[in-house]
Amino acid sequence: MFGAQLIPHDERYARSREFIEILRAAWGGGEVTYRGAYYSVEGLQVEPAPFGPLTVFQGGQSDAAQELAAGQSDWMFLNGGPPGKVKAIVESVRAKAMARGRTVRFALYAIPLCRETDGEAEEVVETMVANIDTERVARRRVRVAGAQGMWQESPDRLTTLDSNEGFASRLIGSPATIEQRMLEFHNLGIDMFHLTLNDDRFVSEVLPRIQAHR
Repeated sequence: MFGAQLIPHDERYARSREFIEILRAAWGGGEVTYRGAYYSVEGLQVEPAPFGPLTVFQGGQSDAAQELAAGQSDWMFLNGGPPGKVKAIVESVRAKAMARGRTVRFALYAIPLCRETDGEAEEVVETMVANIDTERVARRRVRVAGAQGMWQESPDRLTTLDSNEGFASRLIGSPATIEQRMLEFHNLGIDMFHLTLNDDRFVSEVLPRIQAHR
């Protein structure tokens, strides 16, 4: 991508760690000299000097991604998923970060589907699942075979409805049900939602409720 050499999965995170270390050092002012396995710089200096703090966001949720988040990043973006899956990742990264004297915040991707009742929302989802293009799903599974963390094959049928498991977060149901699910995620450590906002009822009825909790 963008001219970068394609390297094995875990090495990409090792390379990212070096890049972030250089960027943080340069952001702090002064000249930076760095010798790494992937990057080497001599007398690097950012001019004009940045006037605000550096905040590092990263994606991924494999073991290597969790190690990078714990050691280097400020925010970790997660693919969609149910509370149990999200809880396990958040707790794992928090523990790794705490051992380094750091804290990490978390964001979660989700695609809301809001209807007047839970039953109506579930009917819509069932129809979507029934109409899945199985050949397209099969091609996708071939492309992402061997994926670690994100895009691993899952028995959850909702993961086949989109490329980043947004429906698997299950913001699906009535306004009250979705509100409670979002609060449940927040209590697990999710401080930011990356949402697809094309559901009118969610935008008009749920978002105001969530904003009222701020």
